Amino acid sequence: SFKDRQKYVAGEWRFRGGFARASNPRRMVKTWAEKEGRNLLRLAHGGVPAPRLRGLVAHVLLMDFLGDGDVPLPRLKDAVLKSSQWRASYYQLILAIRTMFQECRLVHADLSEYNVLARGSDIYIIDVGQAVEHDHPNALHFLRADCTNITAFYSAPSRVPNAMSARRLFDFVTDTSIRNVDDWLEDEMSRERDPAEGEDGSWLNAYIPRTLSDVVDPERDIFEVEEGDERVDAYKAIAGLPREAQNAL
Repeated sequence: SFKDRQKYVAGEWRFRGGFARASNPRRMVKTWAEKEGRNLLRLAHGGVPAPRLRGLVAHVLLMDFLGDGDVPLPRLKDAVLKSSQWRASYYQLILAIRTMFQECRLVHADLSEYNVLARGSDIYIIDVGQAVEHDHPNALHFLRADCTNITAFYSAPSRVPNAMSARRLFDFVTDTSIRNVDDWLEDEMSRERDPAEGEDGSWLNAYIPRTLSDVVDPERDIFEVEEGDERVDAYKAIAGLPREAQNAL
């Protein structure tokens, strides 16, 4: 419902007015359509595979049809791929998530196998109406959920059994210090996995600060880090934090 979608609009400077009240549902639909249209343009500028926006009239979006003839492309969850195609589509998708975050400045915020289309190993991201700015108050929490969903889907033995853990994928998406992404991925995907690596534990529920101003009690956090609290990794995603500062955490 549009009431539930308020959380994706609140906190974004692009939609400072939020949704109109329920007494004006047309205004709500129009705002959501505008949001999806602008997000699609962001993806196009960043080179992220997605439907191409052709027009926006009132609350109606016109975009390219993704399919073969008059048959729409299957969702990723329904795709039947070879082992090599699963691996290739995984690479494409995690690169797209990283590009969305670092270049398009967006987090999908509802990414799963249900809103990704597949044509062989090629993927297309759809349903970006709820995508939020990378500095949205809940952006990193949404990103963590996206990474968790994608990892859960791809890590099945029949797809990409050595897929990164959700935590590792989150780090890949947010790490601005990676200079050669291809080399990084080759090293990452070829190394032997630690059985405990996928046990993200407290990280899945940990509070993730978006900016330094979100750190309420740094002295307490420093103490807990020294005591072995794994939440320290969450701080590495703080926007603008230099690599030297990350390594010091």
